Amino acid sequence: MSVDISNPSALSSSLNISQAGDIPLGGLQTWALSLHCGPYDAEIDFTLRINVSLSRKNTTHLEFRRKKICLKDKSYTGPEEVLVAVSGSTSGGQIFYAAIGCACAVIATIFVLVVVYYLRNKKTRRHRDPLQESRGLSSACSMERGAGVGPAQTFLSPETPPPASAASGSSYRRLDDRPSRELHERIQEITVQRCRVRLLSIEMEGTFGRVYRGSYHEEGALSPRDVLVKTAAEHASQSQVALLLREGLALYGLSHPALLPVLGVSIEDRSAPFLLYPHTGYRNMKRFLLRCKLSSEGPPRALTTQEVVEMALQAAKGVQYLHRKRLVHRDLAARNCVY
Repeated sequence: MSVDISNPSALSSSLNISQAGDIPLGGLQTWALSLHCGPYDAEIDFTLRINVSLSRKNTTHLEFRRKKICLKDKSYTGPEEVLVAVSGSTSGGQIFYAAIGCACAVIATIFVLVVVYYLRNKKTRRHRDPLQESRGLSSACSMERGAGVGPAQTFLSPETPPPASAASGSSYRRLDDRPSRELHERIQEITVQRCRVRLLSIEMEGTFGRVYRGSYHEEGALSPRDVLVKTAAEHASQSQVALLLREGLALYGLSHPALLPVLGVSIEDRSAPFLLYPHTGYRNMKRFLLRCKLSSEGPPRALTTQEVVEMALQAAKGVQYLHRKRLVHRDLAARNCVY
């Protein structure tokens, strides 16, 4: 134990115990530090340092900084005492504060887990709501050849017809993350009746999606119209079906010669949604390229440089248009294009 005084001539100190020794363990005891002012006015800084050694490797350093004001005309009012608790009380205080810290850590961990759980549930609901809210938009109907019964919604016709080569909808990410309400509004605008859609043959099949060649009999039309129908497989999960619907409607409202726009959508309970696209005789580009390479009817067909460059230019122009609309195509490949 030691006392450091900034101005020893203006202030002196004395202890009623020795500066070194053992701390009594029999109970709470006190000791006193007396400060004595000098013969003139002064403001003195002093520091009381105490080193408590429980073992050779466990030493606690205590430091008390104080300021003492001495006035010449003021009488001495007695010593200023500092109480120091025995080591047993200090250990109890440390345990108390450690317990408080552990409790705060547990509460913070629980709070973080609750927030993460809430955000995940919110994200899941955001994927499911558009599909669930749109059930029933496509009502049941009965239809005879050449005439329709009951109300029906027609296709949303594209502003320009698709060209000989166009990129089809696959995986998109909109940079501004449009809300689910806008997706629901899109579905309402282009919903068609399921009974007017007929599936003919499978054109392509992926991990959880299928593309059929089919027909759509529009109300009042004498003959059905050829379409491509994109839907989900039987084993697809609810989240995969919702993802298929979101990606299929990503190009809704866009018009570009290199894009294949969605014409209609049909959603009914206990069945996968139908996404309808125009079909005018073009084929899947991947199958077309494979047939050119592995032709069974004769020698392989060699694509000219002009044809290859034309395909690449159309794809590049389509992607450039999507980027201007703040859309990113995350799966640009021949299997997702038609020619």
